[in-house]
Amino acid sequence: MADLKISQLTGATTPLAGTEILPIVQSGSTVKVSVNNLTAGKEVPASKVTIATGSDALSIYIKGRSSDNQSNIFFVNAADSAQYGYINANASEMVVSSIGARPLSLGASGATAFQISTAGNLVPVTAGKGIDFSANTPAAGMTSQLLNWYEEGTWTPATTAAGATYVVQTGQYVKVGKVITCTANIQWSAHTNAGANLQISGLPYASSSSATYPSGTISGNLIIATDHSIQTYIIPSTSTITFLDCTDTTGGSTSYAIPASANISINYTYITG
Repeated sequence: MADLKISQLTGATTPLAGTEILPIVQSGSTVKVSVNNLTAGKEVPASKVTIATGSDALSIYIKGRSSDNQSNIFFVNAADSAQYGYINANASEMVVSSIGARPLSLGASGATAFQISTAGNLVPVTAGKGIDFSANTPAAGMTSQLLNWYEEGTWTPATTAAGATYVVQTGQYVKVGKVITCTANIQWSAHTNAGANLQISGLPYASSSSATYPSGTISGNLIIATDHSIQTYIIPSTSTITFLDCTDTTGGSTSYAIPASANISINYTYITG
């Protein structure tokens, strides 16, 4: 075959089959290599790769090993001395994970919005962010469809009884969004201000500016006579529960007075609401 310039050669049929042979110089000798083996097993560094496509949708396939039916993409620093994360696609799942004691960050518009902590928790980075349910059709009057708060803990209920001696003084609460559920167990054996209005202070959050009559239950020996019934009332913009004595004949209610300590051995109440 006569020597020809590359420009004079007939164009190859594309795409290549991979079995085509190319001449290369290796260790001073001219040898041959197939297209498939041209870069097999060798990293091909690139600062930027642009993949162009025509009118058809672009698809990129990363084929893994047939032995374990999986493929991996690793993210490393410039010196190849530290791995930061990887994507693993295997026969049972798709895994996107950080490597080592690092959180996995998820973001939008160039900013981190959530992180998956090393403990496995999904953590909003900015206060007030959460799960948006706006894809659901809301009822009229909807003001928010964002679930942005969960909290649980304890609080210490206390009576307005001066000089109260407590036997039990415990409380728990759970906050989901703007709804807070509280329980309390408060028992006291003595006080020095009989006749004062009974209030329980120490709620974990202050109420709204509107009057609140919480639903729930109250039990204990606060009902001194059979014609007494008790209702709770949360004073607006405070963390105080007032007890109302619903006994007057007009259908109203008055504040419930603390009984004299001489009338009780242990005064107690349980609150859930």
